[in-house]
Amino acid sequence: MATGNITSYLMLGVELVVGVLAGLLLGAILYLFPPLKKPPDEISQKRIFIVILFLSIFFVLGAARLDARGAGPLSALLFAVVIGRKNAELSASLEVWFKQLWLLLMPFLFGLIGYEVDVTVVLNLRALLCVCIIFVGLIFRVIASYFSCLGSGLDWKERLFVAIAWSPKATVQAAIGSVPLETVQYVELDC
Repeated sequence: MATGNITSYLMLGVELVVGVLAGLLLGAILYLFPPLKKPPDEISQKRIFIVILFLSIFFVLGAARLDARGAGPLSALLFAVVIGRKNAELSASLEVWFKQLWLLLMPFLFGLIGYEVDVTVVLNLRALLCVCIIFVGLIFRVIASYFSCLGSGLDWKERLFVAIAWSPKATVQAAIGSVPLETVQYVELDC
C-alpha cells in the first residue's frame, strides 16, 4: 500500500489550482491583445507558434523548477486552449504546425519512455501474474465488444474486426506513463 503524508496531497491540490490559474491568466492576457490582420500571414503564424511553444515550455520547466510538476503541463494546456478560442482560423493553421512538431518529436518521446523502463525490475512472478490478468481482461473485452455488435447488422467478420479494433492501443498511456514513474521515483513511495 502506498504511503504519503498530508502535505504531499495538499501540494497536489495547490498544483492543480496554480496550474489552472496560471494558464487561464496568461491565456486571458494574450487573448486581449489586439487582433491580428485577417487572414493571418505566414510570418504572424510562425511568430505566434513560437510564442505559444516557448511559453508552454516555460510553464512546464518553470513548474518543475518550483517543484510543482503537475502545474506546468496543466497551465500550458489551458493557456493554449484560451488562445485558440480567439481566432478559429489562426487556431486551425497553428494546429498544422503543432501536428508537424508532434510527428517530429513523437518517436523521441516514446523512445525515452521505453529507455526509462527497467525490464529487469519487473521480470518476476508478480509481473507474469499482471500480464496474465491484462490478457484475461483483453479476452473479456474482445468478447464483450463482439457481442455488443450483434444487433448492428454486421456479419461475423466485421464484428470480429470491431472487437479487435476496440482493444486498447495504449498510446495515451504510453505518452503519460512517465508521469507516474517520475512521481514514484521522486516521492519514493512503498508500492
